[in-house]
Amino acid sequence: MDSLAFVKLMAWVLGGNWRAELLRSALAVRFGPEGADALLPDQFPGSPTITEQAGRSARRAARPIAPVSGGESARAPVLPSGFPFAALFTGIPAVGSNNWVVAPGRSKSGGALLANDPHLDAQMPSIWHVNHLVGGPYDVIGVAFPGVPGIIIGHNRHIAWGLTNAEEDAQDLYLERFHPRDPNLYLFRGQWVRAQIVREEIKIKGRRDAETIDVRITRHGPILNPVVESLGAFVALRWTALDPDSIFAAVLGVNRATSWEEFRAALRDWSAPSQNFVYADRAGNIGYVMPGRIPLRAPGHDGREPVPGWTGEFEWRGFVPGDQLPVVFNPPRGYIVTANNRIVPPDYPYLLGTGYDIGARALRITSLLDAQPRVDLDDLARIQLDQTSPLAQRFVAAWQDVRLRDGDLAALFDEVKRWDGRVSADSRAALLYEGLLLELKRSVFQDALGAEVFRRYLRHSPATALVLLELSARPDDPWWRDGRDRTIEEALRQTVRDLERRLGTDRRGWRWGRVHTLALEHPLGRVPALARIFNGPAPATGGDTFTVNVGPFDPETPYRQIVVPSLRLLIDAQNWDTARIIHTTGQSGLPFHRHYRDLTALWARGDYLPLLYERTAIAGAQEGTLTLRPP
Repeated sequence: MDSLAFVKLMAWVLGGNWRAELLRSALAVRFGPEGADALLPDQFPGSPTITEQAGRSARRAARPIAPVSGGESARAPVLPSGFPFAALFTGIPAVGSNNWVVAPGRSKSGGALLANDPHLDAQMPSIWHVNHLVGGPYDVIGVAFPGVPGIIIGHNRHIAWGLTNAEEDAQDLYLERFHPRDPNLYLFRGQWVRAQIVREEIKIKGRRDAETIDVRITRHGPILNPVVESLGAFVALRWTALDPDSIFAAVLGVNRATSWEEFRAALRDWSAPSQNFVYADRAGNIGYVMPGRIPLRAPGHDGREPVPGWTGEFEWRGFVPGDQLPVVFNPPRGYIVTANNRIVPPDYPYLLGTGYDIGARALRITSLLDAQPRVDLDDLARIQLDQTSPLAQRFVAAWQDVRLRDGDLAALFDEVKRWDGRVSADSRAALLYEGLLLELKRSVFQDALGAEVFRRYLRHSPATALVLLELSARPDDPWWRDGRDRTIEEALRQTVRDLERRLGTDRRGWRWGRVHTLALEHPLGRVPALARIFNGPAPATGGDTFTVNVGPFDPETPYRQIVVPSLRLLIDAQNWDTARIIHTTGQSGLPFHRHYRDLTALWARGDYLPLLYERTAIAGAQEGTLTLRPP
């Protein structure tokens, strides 16, 4: 396997900012820039900011971001209504993660604690391989990507670390103009420049000849797609991950690090994708750092929409200095929480990103930690498995004055209004709420946005739920075509019809977990005859997009869960042998192996396995030994 290519692929999966640019542009075509902003709120009310929540704002004395100019030349163009947005929207919905660290003063054991659960696309087999690497300067345990050197999340004898996606904006789309008679010449600052041509050959089993693709590369990056000829424009992607980097040096440096200083020094080699690294060590320290290459953009360029590449006005001006990136160390509050939420306050002098998670998960984790003076790994496990949605609780509060005329529907809606917001697999209220929310999004937004833009808005942005929450407080807002109460009533009617089709008319057996199941699909398992061999089980699961124990589903194929806590890890730096771990499938990638899918039931129940570190503990629990000797 090409290890570097795999790391770049992971960066692509985690770096979806370019989709956000296209989505905002598509909304701006219909509603203007202010309307697009209103449809893309980015923060849940009361949600924390990582560096402020930790007790220290990440302010630095540095040059402030230049405001976006209102001048014609500096304003990003609104793409025309004929622009084929659909052709460029690809991939799964945005993925995220949770992690947090707790200082000894808030820990029952007196040691620093760490929790991490990365949220990734559900797949078979698991993307993770639990691994303990011993040799030379390495004695490190945790999880690795098969075929990639080093431990990505875990601990060595001195320190532990975990990571979540920082949601940084390290991607920009540029509209390019090519010469009408020579497709390999593109315009830049009044001059025709020859594009680099890279031929990619893709070998396909059963074919004699490889598939060839010629990729044109401008100064702004590879051309993603040819746009319809009448527009005379092409789209190039500028992205930090396309530049040479030393990410393996960073991973191996972290694996060897023995202190906070060595940990930070190793991460200077980390480029893309930027991550929220949390840190805990045997000495009782906790910390946070966000490494990576964050572009400094030209005045007038905020990275939220595609910009013209031919003018030269929107070129990157370098990168945020590494010593100016956010850092937190031993905060007074005694813990640090990250959940893809906003990292720095508005007065931070650099633009790090604009596409953060709305912060509901971060708010819930923070409130659960604040509820206890001291915590241990059992408490952290309960937080990882928590399925209460702050967003659902806000909806329930906002709907208390809603009155439905249909008595049958009113009785069902009253069940939602009495609900505590826990999105558990055995909850009927959760099922009604999730179905109603999905149907409300369709009824409120689909006609106004148009089918294709709505599809992407629904799939790639949690903002739809936030907008609906805001609208729920305004019963007569024009977005409600027939008023809030009548719109909710009709949406609930459609929800009930859909659930009756799926589950039957006996509502006593309706539960969220009957429709919300995990899809662990192997690429070969898409062949019906091979599905039972390669695919994993499909357990009923709880949660949704806004719970700590996440359970996002694909709105185009409701309600199948497609993004999962791919790993759950708990560490107490006071005693490494108390660490716990679980991931979604098994240690083996071989379908007939007994460890191919044996972890799924444990994962679905919320169980963990010990992650033993010391040799004596391992010797007392090992199942067997496999020795590989060269011939």
